[in-house]
Amino acid sequence: NKDFAIWKNNPYFNAMNKKPTANIVKKLLTEGKCYIADLYSKKKQKTFSAIIIMKIDDKGYPSFSLSFDKD
Repeated sequence: NKDFAIWKNNPYFNAMNKKPTANIVKKLLTEGKCYIADLYSKKKQKTFSAIIIMKIDDKGYPSFSLSFDKD
């Protein structure tokens, strides 16, 4: 496994006016996903809630996506 960092000014989180807190990062590392409320959509100019999913590619780099499923 490669080492990587999730910076406080991570562009994915910045795009939704969120900072990755220690609790968010811990859930992403242990469960691969984290439910987050009050994300901000610049396009729709309103807040929303979603599950952020983190996947690690075969080179050890993280990527993020959103899910709106309740599960």
